[in-house]
Amino acid sequence: MASRIAADRGQKPSRLGGSSKKSVHLGLMQGSIRIPMNIGLFLPNWVGDACMATPAVRAIRQGLDARYRLIGIGRYAAREVFRGLPWLDEFLVYQPRSSEGIGNRRSLIRSLRQRPWESLVLFTNSLTTALLACASGAPTRIGYNRDARGWLLTQRLEAPRDRGAFSPIPAIDYYLKLAAALGCTSNDRAMEIVVGDEERHHADLLWKKLEWDSRCMTIAIHSGGARGVARNWPAASIVALARRLQARYDCQILLHCGPGERESTLAIQAMIDHPRIRSMGLMSDLPLGLSKAAIAKSKLLISTDSGPRHLGVALGLPVVSLFGPTTPEWTTTYNLPETILQVPLDCRPCFASQCPLQHHACMEGIRIESVFQAACARIESTSMWTLPTPQDLRVTEAA
Repeated sequence: MASRIAADRGQKPSRLGGSSKKSVHLGLMQGSIRIPMNIGLFLPNWVGDACMATPAVRAIRQGLDARYRLIGIGRYAAREVFRGLPWLDEFLVYQPRSSEGIGNRRSLIRSLRQRPWESLVLFTNSLTTALLACASGAPTRIGYNRDARGWLLTQRLEAPRDRGAFSPIPAIDYYLKLAAALGCTSNDRAMEIVVGDEERHHADLLWKKLEWDSRCMTIAIHSGGARGVARNWPAASIVALARRLQARYDCQILLHCGPGERESTLAIQAMIDHPRIRSMGLMSDLPLGLSKAAIAKSKLLISTDSGPRHLGVALGLPVVSLFGPTTPEWTTTYNLPETILQVPLDCRPCFASQCPLQHHACMEGIRIESVFQAACARIESTSMWTLPTPQDLRVTEAA
């Protein structure tokens, strides 16, 4: 975009927010008042994807002149991921699949048209968001050329392909390429989220309800996935693992859940029947902020490949990640204290929400002993948190 602006004026290209004021479009003039220009970011829908977008949004904020306003656009989950971070000046929330989704889109289009845009950047891959961006009247629309939407974009990036199929690329790097298209390059791949005072208060209320001691070590276990039951680790395995970890460390085990997993974690709690192994589902309200704060109070997170995994990484926790129908090639977090456990099977990855072969072997084959040993190694490790190369990540066959 920076090159386009400079080229249109017959000037030498320079990065937005750079020192060359002549080649940087700082906004419209109205009388003697300079109107700030807006950069809109259509942010990813899912919690994990939103976390993986944080390095790119940080790079954009650091690379732009402070007189540019960054406006996030996305669902409630994305807003909660970015809550407390200092990079966005405003957030426009919309829920396209709600019962009032059509009206919601119309309201969003009205809001978009009321603002003077420098550009809109699409972290999402959908045709719908490209249509919304086009309807906004923004002169520059940047995104990946896929899902039959290239004609709606003014600046198109090509996702890597191999023989027509999309090649695996970590989402963090995928999003950083969008930041680079704005002239905002960065090698900082660290994900980042913030836990606010109100969110910490909610976690304190959870600990009080569970009758737990905040000074006692807590291990959080998340065994489900918002994208389908294929990512679930079996309840019997969770029961056995939680009992072993609690007996070894005399610790508290939090069965983490969202609203859709409340019943399953409460059932697991009932099977275990131990005062120090409790479900977060006992709380009447389960906002994302509570998940952030509860995970932040934990020493270790054991999670399937789902949103809580990325919350834990973004908070700097050691994480043991269980992969079944998905593959870490698309969601590499560059987090050194992360152990990835997976079973080598010809049928994976399938990325299905339900096992198409109905055997669920990719998750049922992850042995309890493998997860237990990985968790113990992380708890007892004294290594400092650093960003590794992809080759440094510990990937273990758990069969």
